[in-house]
Amino acid sequence: MDFSVPYITLHGSVFIRRENSSQIKTIQDLHDKTVITMQGDTAHEYLVRSKVAGEIVTVNSFKQAFKMLAAGSHDAIVTLKLTGLQIIKKHKLSSTVVSGPPIDDYKQAFAFAVLEGDNRLLAELNEGLAIIKADGTFDTIYDKWLGDIQHDHRHPELIEWLLEHYWVLLIIAALIIFGFAFMQWMVINRTRHLNQMLTRWQQLFDSSHDAIFIHDGQGN
Repeated sequence: MDFSVPYITLHGSVFIRRENSSQIKTIQDLHDKTVITMQGDTAHEYLVRSKVAGEIVTVNSFKQAFKMLAAGSHDAIVTLKLTGLQIIKKHKLSSTVVSGPPIDDYKQAFAFAVLEGDNRLLAELNEGLAIIKADGTFDTIYDKWLGDIQHDHRHPELIEWLLEHYWVLLIIAALIIFGFAFMQWMVINRTRHLNQMLTRWQQLFDSSHDAIFIHDGQGN
């Protein structure tokens, strides 16, 4: 498989019980804490690699992890910020909050996949993404479907959300393809118009028996 440029990049965050906000303010404060994460997730890989946690406790899902944390078990959770905020909102876990800024060295990029070697479709997706990001369409879609979650506190669970709202990705993909097709149409149309002008000029020169003088508005 080949992949487009990322259409969204998500950063990890630390989640804690609100009552512990004075004790855990950054990722560095986890050095002597017990951190819950999901077995085999990228967050688990990050915790093992970075060795920032005093102890790692793995569970089967982040939903389970957040419910354990809210019930008073262990000290913190590390996961993608959007994943955590979605779970907090869905299960009304108001006692659980984000602690500190996003984790710089824990992030995950999402991209569109195409068959290996399908360079034409890959180019269309990449150019289409550039178009809808440049004209603000992408930001409008993001704010409509994800902005409220970010501002409330601003994957297996993330993947579950994307599957439930797969048509959002279809809209983005459709806009990308439409944008690329529109740009192609504009190029073709302008090229045709230019060729017609050149043809008319050539016919004019070929059919003229007299000298033709071309000058600008100042008479040059």
